[in-house]
Amino acid sequence: MKSTSQLLVCSFILLPAANVVAQEAKGDFFDLEVSVDHRKSDNALRSSLDEMKISEAQDSYRANLGAHYQNEWSQFFANYKAEKEVFQRNSQPDLTSLDGLASLTLGNDYQPLSLLLQHSRQSMLDTPDAIDLTNNRDTQEIFTISPAAKTHLSAADSLMIMGSYTDVSYKEDDQKKLEQKSVRLAWIHGISKTDTVQVFAQQMDASFENSPQANYQLQAASVQYQVTLKRFSYQLQAGYNKAITEVTDKDFSAPSYAIDSAYKSGAHNFTLSLSQSITDTSLGGGSQSDFNMTNGVGLTAKGVGLDLINLRSANIGWTTTALCERCSFGLRANTMRQDYQQLDEDGQESSVGAHIKYNLSRALSLSVSADHRKREFAAETTRSGFDSDDITLLVNYEISKGLNLKVYVEQEKRKSDDVTQAYTENLTGLNLSYQF
Repeated sequence: MKSTSQLLVCSFILLPAANVVAQEAKGDFFDLEVSVDHRKSDNALRSSLDEMKISEAQDSYRANLGAHYQNEWSQFFANYKAEKEVFQRNSQPDLTSLDGLASLTLGNDYQPLSLLLQHSRQSMLDTPDAIDLTNNRDTQEIFTISPAAKTHLSAADSLMIMGSYTDVSYKEDDQKKLEQKSVRLAWIHGISKTDTVQVFAQQMDASFENSPQANYQLQAASVQYQVTLKRFSYQLQAGYNKAITEVTDKDFSAPSYAIDSAYKSGAHNFTLSLSQSITDTSLGGGSQSDFNMTNGVGLTAKGVGLDLINLRSANIGWTTTALCERCSFGLRANTMRQDYQQLDEDGQESSVGAHIKYNLSRALSLSVSADHRKREFAAETTRSGFDSDDITLLVNYEISKGLNLKVYVEQEKRKSDDVTQAYTENLTGLNLSYQF
């Protein structure tokens, strides 16, 4: 997860990294994958009561679209998923959704003017303790436009000023409609071809269209050091954020930091990220790959009410192909904590997971994954925490190039002191997909 200030300056991070991304990518591409999934649930309502358990066939139709294009002065990236879910016994309302992220950057490191346009859309749960049913979901949509001007003081030093406008809205929650306007000044110093130092200072105004009492200003300053090597890359950022609400004129301040690193060595890949930042319940974690309020198993959740949040997260992952000639293995662990400024909604979530895949032949593979998730809330809240375990066994057969058939069984078991939060669901399914 990233902070509000990092979202607003994402173009600032993308522009210096554009050439690196292009070198690592395979080149321009356009991908389209369509799939049909038919599954059978023995507890479609995810209820703890036997009399409420419904056996139901559920179908989903999905299209995944990916695109990447880059030339000397621009870069475009998009990744979207369109899905229609159909429930044969109407246990839940049928739902059509569109989720994804797109980014267009005009301008490069050597040009004085640049522009970033970004769009993201994500389905999420109404509250962090909600059970994942279609009538418990909402959709967050974010548009960002960030023009910037840069001047080179020397071969190694540059100054940049960037304005940013972000619009955040929800399909079912007008209260959280948000506009953010910011100005950021930065000094960029290139130590070498692989090392860069950046110093930021930012002023941001946040306005809630239908809830002006929640308006606030954010002031942020930070220093960032970035290294990109062949096997090892990392980014270190440290600073301070202070938010002031208009109505109470009360400060909400905290140190900010972000550590992102990746290491590749032969058959092993390691990733580590740590962060702390101030955000709000509308924006959450912003339009990032790990959206908003969770990195754990299951759908992400939007923030509760209108308030500021000090958001902390830590994520670590390891994947390897060294265990055997035909297999791959991975482990991950995540934790996230939300400290609200005023509301009694503080909470913490932790999860761990493991997966292994074994290639029985060139066309046939077997995969097993297991995940554990724990959600806790402060004593002052009215919400009940829970523990959930999810295990999946999947067989994948490549019928022909691009055409795949998957057969899977899955069980999710959720425990809680609140009986409405506890359930066990077993799924069996078939998935047929084709990649063009």
